[in-house]
Order: sequence, then structure tokens, then C-alpha cells
Amino acid sequence: MNINKSIVINASAAKVWKVVAEDFDRAYEWMSPVYHSRATHNQPAVGESPYSGRVCDLSSKENGLQADEIITAYNTEQKTFTFEVVPLNVPAVFPVDKNIVTIQLKAAPNGGTILEWQSSPQLKPHGYLLYPLLVLGFNKAFGDILQELKYFVEEGLPHPRNQKTKAV
Repeated sequence: MNINKSIVINASAAKVWKVVAEDFDRAYEWMSPVYHSRATHNQPAVGESPYSGRVCDLSSKENGLQADEIITAYNTEQKTFTFEVVPLNVPAVFPVDKNIVTIQLKAAPNGGTILEWQSSPQLKPHGYLLYPLLVLGFNKAFGDILQELKYFVEEGLPHPRNQKTKAV
């Protein structure tokens, strides 16, 4: 399965790169599904990345759902990086084994920055039974994430959806 999304952000590539790559460990500031996130240094960092990855808490509960995200490629000059997302503390029926995401920034023709998001969720065998629903869900979730990033970079504030989610 491959899910490709893109969005034009009305800001310089340097400003977008700062939020999405250099401050990778601070996803909770702009991404509504993430209650908290922190850098990890479990292995050597790749490229010019300041850390090896992050852990995102996707629940406010202790030992709740988490995502362990390891940076596998990072190129500041080309404004691209790849990370592998492994869900933690999930029930056995959870359909996703892992997800590999590549983010690339490019100059937009009329100014601003195009962010391209390429995602390759790898499903567990029983996940293929849910394939059509998962495609719809991933498209919605990744589209929301990009909208939240755009809002955060352009406005300097979390998206209203993020504020509402964190208040619950």
C-alpha cells in the first residue's frame, strides 16, 4: 500500500524544514493525534539529524498506544528524510505492522514550499481484509496531519483541531 499526499505551505523551505525535520521530536506541538513526543537516541543518528528518532504518545494513558519512529535517511541539503513508524502497545488485532514515511520539500512555483508525503504502510496478514477501509482512513489521517502542519507553520499556532483534541 502506498499513500501519497502533498500540500503547499506558504512559508520558506527553511521554516518548514525546521518544524518537520529539525524539531522532529516536537510533533506534539502541531500534530493532533500526538499527546506528547520526545527524541530518542537509541542508535546513531543518520545524516545531519540531531537524534535517531522519536517516540510519540498517542494516548494520555500510561502504557497507552505509542509510535516508535526511527529516522532512516536525512538530507538537509535536499530537504528530504525518511522514518519508520512502529506501533507500540497495540492489541494483536491492530492491522498495521509498520509504516515507512518519506517527506520531501520543494519550491512551489508561486512561492512557498510543496511538502510531499509518501507513506508505505505495511499490513499484518489480517490487515488486508480491511484494505479498502485502511486506504480511506490513511488518506484522511495523513491529509489532516498535513493541514495541521500547514496551519502551524503559517500561523505559528496549533491547528484548532489540535487544541480541541488536547483539551479532552
